[in-house]
Amino acid sequence: MTPTAPLPPSPAVAPVVLALRQAARREPAAAAARIAQLLARKPAADPGVGADLHVLLAEVLHQCDEHAAALDAAAMAAEIAGGITPLDWRRLFTALLVGADLTICTGDRAALDACASARNALTYLPLPDPESSVVITGLHAVAVYHHASPGQGEQELQALRASVTSGGLHDQMVTAALAAMRAEPGHHHRRDGAPMPVPGGMLQPRLDLTTIGWLADRVPLSHPHDPPQRP
Repeated sequence: MTPTAPLPPSPAVAPVVLALRQAARREPAAAAARIAQLLARKPAADPGVGADLHVLLAEVLHQCDEHAAALDAAAMAAEIAGGITPLDWRRLFTALLVGADLTICTGDRAALDACASARNALTYLPLPDPESSVVITGLHAVAVYHHASPGQGEQELQALRASVTSGGLHDQMVTAALAAMRAEPGHHHRRDGAPMPVPGGMLQPRLDLTTIGWLADRVPLSHPHDPPQRP
């Protein structure tokens, strides 16, 4: 079982990012336009703020069903975070996590590699982060379920459930995803409504009672197998 541990410190989030996050939760489309305008005017003086804004933009565009633009924003966030010296592994992991989540939700076959990249970045954090490990391991299991072997993906989730505290939030999250896999053998099914944000991103920094179902939300394959077409 995963022991309860204090959360590792995260990079300080700038006030402008916090304000835009609150706005995005109320009106995603308006917030996306505001973030895009802000980024178009001039690069952020602090590259960490620039990475955070691109991550938030990617997530908000995802909420608005703008998948190609969201993937571009996530890729830019990872590029900016990867260029910070010394390397800011927390910010890089966050960008890669959001990018991996987008590949899951768009049905892109790159999902397996995207999840592997995020898992690798996680290993470089200065302190262990059990929740982020659970989140990215769960995403990888869904990628396997979609693009490799449904049975293997389910087995990975079963192993993950055995590693977390019984009855806790992580257990409830994984149990809901397993139920979704078992209820939907075909899994080529379009999801209705905006997706729940991935825990660990800018919109939803940590798992809570409102987002227990986020991983189950990723099980139906809403855009089977192909990445979104770009103009």
